[in-house]
Order: sequence, then C-alpha cells, then structure tokens
Amino acid sequence: MNKIKSLFLKKRLLKISVIFFFILLLGAYVRIFALGVPYNPGQTLDPIDCSPGDPNCTVNIDGFDGSQTITRSGLAGVGTAVGGTTTREFLQNYFFPALPAAASISVTGGNSLEYGYSLPLSLSWTATKGKYNISNISLSANAGGAFTSGTPITPTGNTQSGSATATYVNNTPTTFTINVTPATGSVVSSSATINFYNKKYYGVSTTATGITDSEIIALANKPFATSRATGSLTSQVNFGATVGDYVYFAWPTSFEGGSPICRSTGPAPTYTPTLNTTTDCFNSGSNPVTSFILEQRSFTNASGYSTSYNIYRSKNPVGGSYWVQ
Repeated sequence: MNKIKSLFLKKRLLKISVIFFFILLLGAYVRIFALGVPYNPGQTLDPIDCSPGDPNCTVNIDGFDGSQTITRSGLAGVGTAVGGTTTREFLQNYFFPALPAAASISVTGGNSLEYGYSLPLSLSWTATKGKYNISNISLSANAGGAFTSGTPITPTGNTQSGSATATYVNNTPTTFTINVTPATGSVVSSSATINFYNKKYYGVSTTATGITDSEIIALANKPFATSRATGSLTSQVNFGATVGDYVYFAWPTSFEGGSPICRSTGPAPTYTPTLNTTTDCFNSGSNPVTSFILEQRSFTNASGYSTSYNIYRSKNPVGGSYWVQ
C-alpha cells in the first residue's frame, strides 16, 4: 500500500511541476507579446492585466510620435491655452506647434549707396524651416535688377543659408526678394531695397581757396543725406580745427532752404545765401566764425557722379568746437 501511495505522489508532483513550468512559459510569452503590441487608447490595462506604471507595461497614446524633434523654443507659461481635445493633440500642440517657415535677405554693407555707385552687390539670405520641410527657395529683383550668381537654389528641406551677387540699373532703387515655400503652408518672403543718396561733407581743411573735389571727399564727415541739417540744435561737433584751418560745408544745391547750416547758442540765424558773398551764421565762444563764403559749382563724388553743390568755407581760419545743426 505504501509503495502505491508513493508512486501516486510522485506522479502528481511531476504533473504539478509540468503545469507550473507551462504557466511560467505562458506568462513570459504574454509579457513579450505585451511589449510588442501596446494596449490601445481607452484601455486601462495591457494584455497581461498589469497596472499603468508597472515594469514592461507599455501604452500607445493615440498614435503619438515621440521621435519628433521639439519645435517649441520655450515652454508655454502659466495662463497659456495649449488646446486639443485628446492627449495626443495636447502633446502635439505643446511640444510640436506648427511653426511657419521664415525668410530673410540682406545687402552686404548696407542698403544705402552713393549716386554713381555701380559695382555688383553681395547679398546674404536664410531660409528657416518651420514644421514642414522647405520645398522651394527663389530669389528675384525688380526695376531691372538681376542675379548673376547664387541662383537657382536647391533646397535641402531644412534650414539653410547662402549668398548671391546681383546687378541693378545705376541710380535706380531696386528691391531684392527671397521667397520660401514649405511643403505645406503659405509662401513666406523677405525683401531688401537699395536706395541711392548724395553725401553731405563737412570738416576742416588748410585750403584757403580752390578746394578740389578730392579734398572735399577727404573731409572728416560725409554721411548720406537728404537735407543739409546735420543734427539737433544741441549737438556740438568738434571739427578738431587748429589755428590755420578753415571750416567747410558742402552739399547738393538742391538741399538749400529750410534750417540754417549752423547756429550759435542763441536763436538760429536766418539768411538767404548769395553766390560768392559772405553769410553770417556761425558763432562759437572766443573764436567766432563771423561769415562763410559760398561757392556753387559742379562736384564729382568718389563714384563718378556729378551734380551741382554749394560749398561753404569759413571766411577766416579758425580752431575749436562749433554748434552745428
């Protein structure tokens, strides 16, 4: 009888062991299956009844793609409405807002040119990718302008920068434009316009009479200008004059009229310039400039452009600082 009981127990232990081993294998298989097939939105438990947060418990939030590169430059602050009616939409709006493409273009050296300037221009541009890849980048110019290098442009899809050279009709304002087209969305553009100006010259020179064009060009101050006004009524300009220097002003004849060329600390003087005569309009401390002599003639600038200029020279050599408008 004892032998029969012993044999029966051995058989039951063997069967129990096999069943237990099978359960272990089944659990491992289901665990692996759960990793490969995450549970769907709306479920609270995965295929093996694990609780969210348990090891190897995975979830697929409404098809959200976590491999995207974050596009938001800064996290939304308190009070910001992100929007979205699902978890996926919220995460998409928060971390991956649909930023538009951007474009920029600039003229190397600035947009102001001297009348007569005729050298090719160098331009720099940038096309910035938003959410969608850039599918096309083009450059254009109006008023007879034309690009001579740097076009056409082959887009990479991502943000990219480049340069180009262009020509234009001499002394004609011209606008250069970049158009950036994303794969989805609206075209974005940016423009840079060149304009032409005369210069106004002022400074000191030891030349008493017959100042040349090159000597005028060499004066210390030569900004682009549209009028003869040099600054505010309280701007003091130190010409750096020493004894024996003459103060000079020169600007296009068309600039005459309006504010006086200079002023003292008192009321601004008024005058009507008369060719080759003196004009009282300057005063500065113990070394007053009591008059200027006006010369009117054709002047050719450094770019070869000629026009009529009014050239004022202090009647007497002076030194020191002067109030200038």
